Amino acid sequence: ALVSVTAEGIRKSFDKFQSYTLLMEHNVPTPSTVLVVDAVSPLPLSLVFPVILKPLNENQGKGIVVAYDPADYN
Repeated sequence: ALVSVTAEGIRKSFDKFQSYTLLMEHNVPTPSTVLVVDAVSPLPLSLVFPVILKPLNENQGKGIVVAYDPADYN
């Protein structure tokens, strides 16, 4: 069987939060994920540290930061 990928599927795969949302919609086990818009926005109270901060559109580990407490966020 031939499987094709739509342009929308490719676009969603480049955005980590859209990928997360799609996986959750299909009941695929996925680590808890929170979208943080910018560094000046307050962090969600639901976060339990340490957390891994990842840019939405980077790949190959670029821009990943481990935050051990809220002070590491900025």
